[in-house]
Amino acid sequence: GERISFLRTVKNIPDVFSVNETDVYAFFHIAAEAKYFSAISEQYYVYRYGVGVSTKRMYSPEEYSRTLGKFDSLKALTAFVNGRAGDSDLQKCRDAVAARFTENSFKHIFARLSGTATQREALMRLREKCGALELIQYLARKYDSWKNVSDAVSLLANLKAVEPAPVRKIRRVGLLYHHLTPGGVQRVIAEAIAGLRCQGLVPVLILEEELDDSCYQLPPGTDVHYVPKSIGKDPAPSVERVRGMAKVLSEAKVDVLYSHQFISHVMIWDLLVAKWHLGIPFVLHFHSFFTVALHAFPTANIFLRFNDLAQMCDAVVCLSRVDAAYFRGLGARVEYMPNPANAELQAAAKSDGGRHVDGRILWVGRFAWEKHPLDAVHIFAKVHERHPVRR
Repeated sequence: GERISFLRTVKNIPDVFSVNETDVYAFFHIAAEAKYFSAISEQYYVYRYGVGVSTKRMYSPEEYSRTLGKFDSLKALTAFVNGRAGDSDLQKCRDAVAARFTENSFKHIFARLSGTATQREALMRLREKCGALELIQYLARKYDSWKNVSDAVSLLANLKAVEPAPVRKIRRVGLLYHHLTPGGVQRVIAEAIAGLRCQGLVPVLILEEELDDSCYQLPPGTDVHYVPKSIGKDPAPSVERVRGMAKVLSEAKVDVLYSHQFISHVMIWDLLVAKWHLGIPFVLHFHSFFTVALHAFPTANIFLRFNDLAQMCDAVVCLSRVDAAYFRGLGARVEYMPNPANAELQAAAKSDGGRHVDGRILWVGRFAWEKHPLDAVHIFAKVHERHPVRR
């Protein structure tokens, strides 16, 4: 009776047409219903890889498109799994199948198709078939490191795979950074939140670390969300960052994302989630330290890909003329927005032509190794030599 019931269940597998991978679809149903599993050690099947139409060396674009029919099977499997909500094991199996389908299809683009234009079109077809978020997650797994992520940026740039986001009405503005403890970047963000609200826009603050009493104070009611960490102790894998960013941007209904994480190995994944998955603009807010990033690995590895990253952004906001000129030279759309000193400080600097100081020099900075604070003593000595202090 149990076997008859099982066979009846298998017989009722929904009929799904797919160019290939129908065996995976059918076996998934059978395995999900099976109560027992057994195997034999003898080999009765010999597969001659490289023989047959499906394993030919090179594809035409049309042949490659037909191979993407496997994602019709995946779509049906997803519907089956969703019908059993709460079965985490079944969901993991479905995700493993999706990852394998995506991996094989991605590899075939470069192994069995020739020509940049053809490969770009194939990548766009794959993105449409498997879903943008599925493809981004695969890329994040494949290039999950400071060293390898530059390869992903180079690949996408060569294929011109990231186009400008469509024009849309902006109301909810996402502001992304690591944390909001005192610092230059953080202060800009805190002041931007107040400024956006004055303009009738809704700021959405996206952080990696929880707010506490040491952070800049925010206007009451500020919408705050958190994504998986990218730096510091125990950073999350890039694929978790992709899922977390997609969830936050969707739930917060963000219309444009301003990233203040200007040197980050997860910037490309944040950008792809915004532009590929959700179709919202991605703006890089570059906080004016230019070539400092070149002094050490791994930040240098990311900085060297800025010629590609900048062109993928919908705009780059710069705080200095040097940065603005640099990014314009890369072909990026640039907005120059300096942080001006207050009126009193500007007036003091202009008084007496700036030739003398009043006897005391205030040095403001963070005592950290990369700031070289002891060099300030040598700087002050040079200043005193050229412009003696008035008594």
